[in-house]
Amino acid sequence: MIGLAGSGDVVEVVDTWTSPLGARWAKVLVARTRVSGRVLWSLLAHRDPAPEP
Repeated sequence: MIGLAGSGDVVEVVDTWTSPLGARWAKVLVARTRVSGRVLWSLLAHRDPAPEP
């Protein structure tokens, strides 16, 4: 299956892998569609956790 995650889609990182050439990849699950796939780590934006009260 081929899927697509758009800008702003929430994804869950379920695994990471570093290629022999040093590129870091993340296996992700798209929350909206439940489709999984791999994406370059550098293309992911990370949301800062909410401040604790």
